[in-house]
Amino acid sequence: MCTRVQVMHEPAFRDVIRHKSAQQVTYGCCNGWTRESPNADACLKPVCSTSCYNGGVCSAPDTCSCPTGFTGRYCEQDINECNDKKPCDQMCVNTMGSYYCKCREGFLLQEDQQSCKKIGSHDDDAFEARDMENEIESQEDVTARLQKIEKMLANEKVHTHDLEKTLQNTYKMVDILKSRLINLEKQQFDINRLQTNLYNTETRTLKLEGMVNLLMKCRNGPNTHCP
Repeated sequence: MCTRVQVMHEPAFRDVIRHKSAQQVTYGCCNGWTRESPNADACLKPVCSTSCYNGGVCSAPDTCSCPTGFTGRYCEQDINECNDKKPCDQMCVNTMGSYYCKCREGFLLQEDQQSCKKIGSHDDDAFEARDMENEIESQEDVTARLQKIEKMLANEKVHTHDLEKTLQNTYKMVDILKSRLINLEKQQFDINRLQTNLYNTETRTLKLEGMVNLLMKCRNGPNTHCP
């Protein structure tokens, strides 16, 4: 007897899903620019190959926006305000990103932190103390100092004009207060006169009441109540 395995074939069906290839569009950034985030479409963030120094901010490809007191492509250079602007009347000390002014012996640094006034001087010679006793190095220094004096004189004129205007307004206010005081005094006078008239009227009324009462008592002829 023979034993065998018989293979039975049955028809079968299989579903086939065909996937279409999707097209993905990607955008590239120009040199020096990048995306602010991976999901951003626009390239709005500039790229600086070297980090900005001294608090500078990358504002364009390989270009930094520098804070006050610094310059250079990456804000790596300190501006020497003492040489460029000559802001001080006498001595100027440059620092990183800034500066400060000093006065020679016998002078006092003013509130603007730039001008120097001779100790014990009057306001009339303040300009001389601040500007005329400095060492003049060139014609440009002379021109710069003259321009500064003109500016200070203009500011003094503006300040004087403001004081005159304030004084005029004060005078006007005083006149208004005087007028109001006169009106109040007049009103007080009228009140006093009314009070006097009222007192006189009350006195006359009391006298009339007394006379009326006396007449009422005497209308029936003389009696004990009527003299």
